[in-house]
Amino acid sequence: MQPRALEPGRDDPTYEGIVRRMGKPVVAVVFFAETYNALAIIRALGRKGIPVYALGSEADSIGFYSRYTSQRLVQPDPVKDPQGFLKVLNELGRQLQRDGKTAVLVPTGDRIVDILSKHRAALPDSLNAHLPPPEVVEQCLDKLAQYRLAKEIGVPFPKTYLETEAAQIRRDLDQGGVVFPLLAKARQPLRQYELNRKYRRTVLNDRQQLDTFFAEAARDGIRFLVQEIIPGGDEQLYTLGSAMNRSGEFLAIFTGRKLRQKPPGFGICRVGECKYVEEIIRAGGKLLKALGFFGTSQVEFKYDHRDGQYKLMEVNPRSWSWIGLPVAMGINLPFATFCDSLGIELPFQPMIKDKRVLWISLADDLEMSRIHRDGFPWRHCFEGYDQIVEAYYARDDRRPGLVNFQRMLAGYARRALKTIGL
Repeated sequence: MQPRALEPGRDDPTYEGIVRRMGKPVVAVVFFAETYNALAIIRALGRKGIPVYALGSEADSIGFYSRYTSQRLVQPDPVKDPQGFLKVLNELGRQLQRDGKTAVLVPTGDRIVDILSKHRAALPDSLNAHLPPPEVVEQCLDKLAQYRLAKEIGVPFPKTYLETEAAQIRRDLDQGGVVFPLLAKARQPLRQYELNRKYRRTVLNDRQQLDTFFAEAARDGIRFLVQEIIPGGDEQLYTLGSAMNRSGEFLAIFTGRKLRQKPPGFGICRVGECKYVEEIIRAGGKLLKALGFFGTSQVEFKYDHRDGQYKLMEVNPRSWSWIGLPVAMGINLPFATFCDSLGIELPFQPMIKDKRVLWISLADDLEMSRIHRDGFPWRHCFEGYDQIVEAYYARDDRRPGLVNFQRMLAGYARRALKTIGL
């Protein structure tokens, strides 16, 4: 029997109601509990009454400190030890079966999406990996496939070269068709940990660096892309965050932009804001539908002032670092995907267009501002936002924020002692 769809205005999607519809207890399994991405998801689901099992590769993962975490499980790093990770996950699935429970898996990183997609058939029935087929996930994780599809459907993206087009890059450099710096990056997440770190993102400033990168990548057998770097700072990077169902319909949408990154230029968000942008909703939705994707995702664009276009940076087929911003606005993307994975329909969650909300990691903004001298730390907190969301701290869940603050102070104390030779 299929679960009955919720009727807007009549049904209250409480956890008790979900259990009644499914006929058994349902839990959420959230990965990479050491990140504030996972922490935001733990809170988003936990506040709905859903028991959350947090999995992290560190015993002191920040998500373990949340009051909304029901079970804590340390697992091998899926990047360094995928087989060990799968072993722990299978053991968890068998335990859930014995307990008469089912779980919705909530991936928070590309490597986890890749592993779950490829090994889904071997997982216990108690583990619900709500992901598109492996071939769709493969496309979503392959930047070249993203750009080829974007070209077919008319979504703009930066000038891009393959690893086989070294001669074309040099000709274009000679003729002024492209200029340094350029950005080189692996087409897909790499399974070897060190290679993934090395080739994830490399800025090339001159021909010598270009030639060296091509030679090393050829030696290591890496497939990669080289792109022009669109001018403009971190504040020109825009995000479409969404939950989408199998029919290609949005369940919930959010748009915003980064204001500062860690590190500046190429990194993860440390300060961001909501900002409604219709153009990226259209372009991102068109691309996700063409890919055949469903679930929670981030599509990132950069605004190019040279031609007034928002250009595709990448598709991330999972949640992203600052997903806590839409959650705080009432756009509960994790809950929408959680319910969709169980066949339970929710009313569409629109974005409030005129509300100004800031998201910030206070510790990261302080540290990066100190290191990179890219502006006064925390200055955005004094710019009149309607609401400020901190990455680690929440009034109803204070302990992760306090723990992170203690870690920040301890880090400064260690550096101070090292400076004075103690």
